[in-house]
Amino acid sequence: MTKFFVVFLLNLSAFSSVFAQTSPEGLWQCATKSGQLDDYTRYQLGCAGTIDFKPDRTVESSCTAAFSPTGSLWKTEGEQLLLTDSEGNVIVVYSWQMPDERTLILEKKGISFTFDKMYTPTAAGK
Repeated sequence: MTKFFVVFLLNLSAFSSVFAQTSPEGLWQCATKSGQLDDYTRYQLGCAGTIDFKPDRTVESSCTAAFSPTGSLWKTEGEQLLLTDSEGNVIVVYSWQMPDERTLILEKKGISFTFDKMYTPTAAGK
């Protein structure tokens, strides 16, 4: 019985980790900007700046090439990330995906921005 319970818990934790990342909440560092200029030319450039999807559903950004306006409200609806004003009017729509817990990809009008998750170190025992 104990073996069954342990196997059940392991399967449950593996299952929940697959679905755990359903939100872009947190601090992200822009890594690349990529797109296609024409039928023959694709590009990928480094980019700088951060975006912070706060728990209160506001967003702050120093990465203006990828993300504006800073101070907007954010929400997700399926594969869309919507920025709204304080009255709920949609300002901009991005498609978003998280292929893993460390990577966020935002796309708008054929231009993709890849972000790396930034982790805040904490002292041991806190």
